[in-house]
Amino acid sequence: MKLYTRRDLRKLFAGQPVRIVSQGVIFGGYDNIIARHPRLGKMLRSGLQWLEKTPLRCLGLSHVWVVEKTAQTG
Repeated sequence: MKLYTRRDLRKLFAGQPVRIVSQGVIFGGYDNIIARHPRLGKMLRSGLQWLEKTPLRCLGLSHVWVVEKTAQTG
């Protein structure tokens, strides 16, 4: 498994004909925990979704980027 930082992702797109529209970090959905322990899992997910709206979102596990391909010249 490869783990990417924001810097790693920027390097991947550097020099490519793309425009980064938005970027963010989210926490997981914890569907497996919800399936086994519904009440606990839903509380955990709700709490983490709330954290996504705070400066602590930087602790999220997944990068979510919207990248738009731009017109190539040449």
